[in-house]
Amino acid sequence: MSAKNKGRQLPALLPLEYCSLARAARMLECETDDLLHWAEIKSIDLWLKLDEENCGVICFGEDVFQDLIKLRDDSNQADVSGLVDITAGLSTFFIESEYFEDQEFVNFKDDEGEIGDYLPSIEVTIMCGLWAVEFTDIVQRSNKTEGYFIPSVLYSDPTIDQRFIIDLDSEMRFNLADLLITRAELERLHASISSGIPLKSRYNDSEIEKISRAQIQRASNAKSAAERNSAPRAELVLSLLELVLGEESSLIDNPYALYQRVNKQLREANIIEPEITEQAFADILSKAKSARKDRLKNPS
Repeated sequence: MSAKNKGRQLPALLPLEYCSLARAARMLECETDDLLHWAEIKSIDLWLKLDEENCGVICFGEDVFQDLIKLRDDSNQADVSGLVDITAGLSTFFIESEYFEDQEFVNFKDDEGEIGDYLPSIEVTIMCGLWAVEFTDIVQRSNKTEGYFIPSVLYSDPTIDQRFIIDLDSEMRFNLADLLITRAELERLHASISSGIPLKSRYNDSEIEKISRAQIQRASNAKSAAERNSAPRAELVLSLLELVLGEESSLIDNPYALYQRVNKQLREANIIEPEITEQAFADILSKAKSARKDRLKNPS
């Protein structure tokens, strides 16, 4: 029988809200590879610090929409640019105030009162603060030659029992040196190393394993979406839709209902429907609106 791990004494942690993996390894007297291992087995989260990134959409169900409304009410009112900032722990994102004007989830349903096969989404105008990254993205969506990875989704700091998931619609590149560990992870690891008590992981905790499977499925769904289009192509699609829709162009703000409307009309006209998912369609419109907004701000 192997001897029980009695742990080892570590110096007290510095009062940091977050730090790099290299600095965390020095404080915990371990290797950076150990931290990556603990992230892979879901004992800790790894984080990225965003600085006003304009990059994605949040997909949600009715419960998430109500959580957004609660956080909106607890947060600031819309500023002069018409944005509401939502703070979820260490994560912050900005949404246009018009999405909350009626505070009714029904606004995201189609003419038949259905939300379709995919959950509706709201465009996230800006993301700031710390966001957790899926470990599989670090490994599977990496360019080892140039040393960067491109996350497909990012997770907010858990708050009010809800973790928001942002589907990125731009290819943000990060290096391993950009990965961070928060104070919560540092304290958890410090306590485990000092006491010898094993960390909870997806191998010994059924709840963590359940969450892990859900996140893997979520990442898989994101990877299976159609390849992201370039901004000019996305803008072309947006312009054509505006031209065709005319007075009904407001439907563009509800991409899932618009997707169903377009496909319904194509079927009625005996035209073959395009092989593109609702999520990919929503991504294209989100990218187009962001690109147009940036282009109008900075005309060449």
